[in-house]
Amino acid sequence: MSEILKKQRRLDIQTAPVDMKLQRTPQGGLMARATPTRCGVLEYTYPGGKKVRELRHPDEVFRSDSLESLRGAPITVGHPNVPVDAANWQTLAKGHVGDDVHQDGKFVAAKVRIQDAATVERCIDATRPDRLVEMSCGYDADVEFTPGVWQGERYDAVQRNIRYNHVALGPRNWGRAGNEVGLRLDAQEGSEDITPYTYLVNHIDQADPAAPVTVLDAKDFVSKADHEKALGVKESKIAELEAKLASQTKRADSAEAQIAPAALDVLVAERQSIVDTARSVIGKEFKADGKSAHAIRLEVVTKARPSMKFDGKSEAYVAGVFETLAASEAAATASHEKVSTAKTDSTSADKVGTAFDGMIKDLHGQFQENK
Repeated sequence: MSEILKKQRRLDIQTAPVDMKLQRTPQGGLMARATPTRCGVLEYTYPGGKKVRELRHPDEVFRSDSLESLRGAPITVGHPNVPVDAANWQTLAKGHVGDDVHQDGKFVAAKVRIQDAATVERCIDATRPDRLVEMSCGYDADVEFTPGVWQGERYDAVQRNIRYNHVALGPRNWGRAGNEVGLRLDAQEGSEDITPYTYLVNHIDQADPAAPVTVLDAKDFVSKADHEKALGVKESKIAELEAKLASQTKRADSAEAQIAPAALDVLVAERQSIVDTARSVIGKEFKADGKSAHAIRLEVVTKARPSMKFDGKSEAYVAGVFETLAASEAAATASHEKVSTAKTDSTSADKVGTAFDGMIKDLHGQFQENK
């Protein structure tokens, strides 16, 4: 049994097969012949980047109930992030599709009317870079995953039960995937046969009706060429950063391998000497955890020489003062130890003398008794 995804939203950009001539309406709007959509095998980008080729078969595209849903459909500028309905129609609708929706070869043809003054201006002003020259249908369809081949083209799934919600107007090269050819808005732009291209430009989910409506306009999209250029620059930058990271990692590994055990012993001994000096000056409670050698030296000399100013002094200057202080502390310690030793020796000598005198006295007493 085939998997069927119900009511999948699709936004298809469509170019016109013939020149789209604009006519003014008595109310100041525009009326034009258009081909909002077509049948054929179209490639869609699913969430996660998966590419799926879906068949819009003529039997589905030209079904009477499908065409009926396009009659009177609102025209928007860009795609809103919610379906157009009675609650937001006044805000989003700039015109509508006429009732004469019909098959024209592989296209669905219709007349469209644009009534909003600002939208009319964007359609007729050829000097504007955001001139509205393309059409994109927003619709729901059930997607049946039954693969096959249609007119020589492979497909992965079939769109069924197509129901249109709106038709959006957009500028040339609209769509994140880009578009090769734009709608012809007057005959002077050329009358050659135009090959239509259709792309999925966005998946929009059913949103909270109370949520604010965002319209995806020209500024929200880039051309295919610009997209590919930006992607190339990004990939090049990523490759450059990865190369730098690999080089730096290699250098770090090499440096670590070159540190001999003897060198490590020297570094450990040097730090221990600095810490010992700090504790002799500041006190045994001094903690060196997480402190650099410079930070320890600075703390020690600041404590020992409060009258000196070390702000802005170089590490070499601080190290020099510290070494002088360390030498003084070492000399003082050595002197103290010498004095202590001498005192110990003097005391011992006194004890020996006392014992000797006692021995002589005892011997003298014994001599008197024997006599």
